[in-house]
Amino acid sequence: MAGLSKPIDVRGRKPYSVDQFVIPDGSSEYIKEILISNGEIRDRVQKLRCEIAYHYQGKNLFVFGVLQGAAKFMFSLFENFPYVYQHKLIEAKSYIGTRSGPVHIGDINADALSGRDVLIVEDIIDRGKTLDELLSRLNHLPNSIEVCALLDKPDARAVDVSVKYTGFIIPNEFVVGFGLDYNDDFRYFPHIAVLKEKVYSG
Repeated sequence: MAGLSKPIDVRGRKPYSVDQFVIPDGSSEYIKEILISNGEIRDRVQKLRCEIAYHYQGKNLFVFGVLQGAAKFMFSLFENFPYVYQHKLIEAKSYIGTRSGPVHIGDINADALSGRDVLIVEDIIDRGKTLDELLSRLNHLPNSIEVCALLDKPDARAVDVSVKYTGFIIPNEFVVGFGLDYNDDFRYFPHIAVLKEKVYSG
């Protein structure tokens, strides 16, 4: 498994209707459509796990999960991982609701990263500013540094960032579910779904 699989590009693909899946009661009044089903997510996560395991075999792996959105993805990604690794959840954010703001990065223990091979796990890359700031903070510390993102939204990109492992490429829509939130809600939603505009535009 020397190469990497291509991310699944769902832009232009017809979304699923909310009535095609079992969803939490009361969610349908907020959810416009389902972009990626939970089954698709789980299968893609399994593929990414295999690729990461192959490329980090024999390395001193340290995983950064970016709070709070990437926590569910990270724990799913490293479930039954075949090699020893260390991990830390770190706060890094630049959004309040749908509004962007200054990038805030939590404390980083530089000594813990010296000589390590670091993998940053993100839920979604959109503007790229948060990830760019995090990479600049970490860049001089570890032996190597790479990024794994469940979702990539390239049409929203403001800063060019390099992502080695990507699950899905999505359109420029406001999405929630599988750990992604709107004002700390909808993280519980099992699928990646498009939020109705009336929820966040009021």
